[in-house]
Amino acid sequence: MMQPISRDYPVPSRWGPIVLVFVLLGILELLPHRMRVFPGWVAYASALALFIPLLGTQLSGAAAPWPRVERFAVFAFSIFNGIALVLLLWRLIAAIVYHTPQVEPIALLASGAGIWIVNTCIFALLYWELDAGGASEHPGQRLNSDFLFVQADGDADRPTVRSFTDYLFLSFTTSTAFSPTDTSPITARAKILMMIQSSIALVTLTTVAARAINILR
Repeated sequence: MMQPISRDYPVPSRWGPIVLVFVLLGILELLPHRMRVFPGWVAYASALALFIPLLGTQLSGAAAPWPRVERFAVFAFSIFNGIALVLLLWRLIAAIVYHTPQVEPIALLASGAGIWIVNTCIFALLYWELDAGGASEHPGQRLNSDFLFVQADGDADRPTVRSFTDYLFLSFTTSTAFSPTDTSPITARAKILMMIQSSIALVTLTTVAARAINILR
């Protein structure tokens, strides 16, 4: 939740993103082996490359150079896993179109759910790190924000610290409603990212998940 800032402007916690890394690993581990785009060790390597900067920033109190390394790691992790996500979605759609016999309904449903969750998590990380120059910039009050959080931004006399939960909720609602809800994108890059996320979620639910449920009937 958004909390009123203190006078010393504490650095936002990284424990939320750290937990999210393990959630993503768990989901990728549960995916059927035949549905995976890359070998399992690749996912662990990319997660470790993100986990170390996040932990370093948390333990050091955002002392240099950890925030800059963290920012690069978040973008690299998101781009790499975003590409893997799109490739997986493409493979599943191809399997549906060509009626691949090896792809079972349960595997399709599990993969569709995995794609939806990973999509939500990746974009939550992106929004969190992208907004107003990064999670370590202006921790007391985000200037030139990419998003308008109406609950807090409507009160100029009561600035707030935005936690990772706020961006996770933003990403969840984008994947669920396919559009902004209580938080609006302001900048062009924020709008483009939300369009991409909504498109991935929409294709996943209307093709992969719907097809799997139809077969189960």
